[in-house]
Amino acid sequence: MEFCNKHMATISVMLLNIVSVVAIVIINKKIYEHGFTFYNTLMTMHFIATTVGVGIYQKLGGFELPETPPTYQKTFPIAACQLGSVMFVNYSLAFNSVGLYQILKLANIPVLCVVEFFWKGITYSLPVLSSLTVLLSGIGVSMVTDVSVNYWGLFHGVMATLTTAALQISVKDLSKGMTNEQSCYYVSPVSAMLFGGAALVLDGVLRLQTFDFSFELIVLLLVSCVCAFCINLSVFIIVGKTSPVTYQVVGHVKTILVIVGDFVLFSHPILMRNIGGMSLAMLGVFWYTYEKLKPKAPSPPAVEDPVEMEGLNPKDRK
Repeated sequence: MEFCNKHMATISVMLLNIVSVVAIVIINKKIYEHGFTFYNTLMTMHFIATTVGVGIYQKLGGFELPETPPTYQKTFPIAACQLGSVMFVNYSLAFNSVGLYQILKLANIPVLCVVEFFWKGITYSLPVLSSLTVLLSGIGVSMVTDVSVNYWGLFHGVMATLTTAALQISVKDLSKGMTNEQSCYYVSPVSAMLFGGAALVLDGVLRLQTFDFSFELIVLLLVSCVCAFCINLSVFIIVGKTSPVTYQVVGHVKTILVIVGDFVLFSHPILMRNIGGMSLAMLGVFWYTYEKLKPKAPSPPAVEDPVEMEGLNPKDRK
């Protein structure tokens, strides 16, 4: 009962994030089938929806604003990392083979552990590192097939990994001075502006103006924006309440569910190697969850000098 009371809110947000990500992947596939390939415009819409949604949540009394809002020196780097992470991930997928793309995604957790160690002095226990190894091995067995390397694609993949690590660590740092909802409230409008600028340059304003928006496409875009609001807000909450590495573990659970969803909804083939790899990955997820949630051993109480407790100086002993 105590466990449920302590962790149920965080677990609920994780489930919301997982469901929203799986839903948005399926919905965005439908959006692209309608010929809407304005990726940066879609991301701009997502962050505008997040800005509006968090603003409404705040007005309804969901959270209070801090007396001193964060400066742009704090929010702009996070928004810039968000832009860089999304764009480099997309370019990595475009220029790399699927196998190399997946390997570079698997590198997110090891890179985060290394960066956190050298940047923040954060270390992980051997059981936690072992569980992460099992998880990544399972994902690798399930998803990594053809691997071909080109320098341009490798550059984008490495940059995607580094910007993702910087983004999530920066989000964690920002959440230490305010609530997770407040962090999302101040970062989202900056992200919307940056993605809007990228959309103007890369998506083509004239082509967007002449695009034929059907009613079905408009509904899909609105649902996608609602899912994006749930995802963006939950990211800040998960990273703030847990850690960047935990969020990456949640991300791999989403990957497994997307594969299963493709099989169930779109009849994409699934092999025994995929099933075995996903089973091993889920074993790593359960192991990691157990290690992070099991009660910590209490620290031994400090033993004080009995002479000092009596108010005497050790030199006064006879």
